[in-house]
Amino acid sequence: MELYNYLPKANCGKCGYPICSTFAVSVFQGDSKLSQCGILKEPKFVVNLEKMVKKFGRMFVISLGYNL
Repeated sequence: MELYNYLPKANCGKCGYPICSTFAVSVFQGDSKLSQCGILKEPKFVVNLEKMVKKFGRMFVISLGYNL
């Protein structure tokens, strides 16, 4: 669930899931791609992606479905 810490936690549903924690689980299970979270692309959340890459590595983030 550490991925959840890097998500916007907006619970907006734009990714197809009602809450960000459910989306995070779905990403780890391989049912969803990190790129489905449109909010992560917003400038104020790009820093979250950078932190995620620093912690987990570029290839791991790419494997979760986010093209860097």
